Amino acid sequence: AKEFKGNALIIHDEEDTECDISNAEAISAAFKNSELFKTSGYGHTRILANKDVVSKIVEFVTLK
Repeated sequence: AKEFKGNALIIHDEEDTECDISNAEAISAAFKNSELFKTSGYGHTRILANKDVVSKIVEFVTLK
């Protein structure tokens, strides 16, 4: 992670019961050019259908 020079968008739901949010926070801290986008109430899989998440991804890939 320390050698990665690109931008990274990390998306994680605070109520994900399969993967604790501390993992996303650690990954985000390891990447210098990262952004951690947190959601709440979508869990591990429903997050993918959230319109705010989709909008954030589109914004990230088109502006970076």
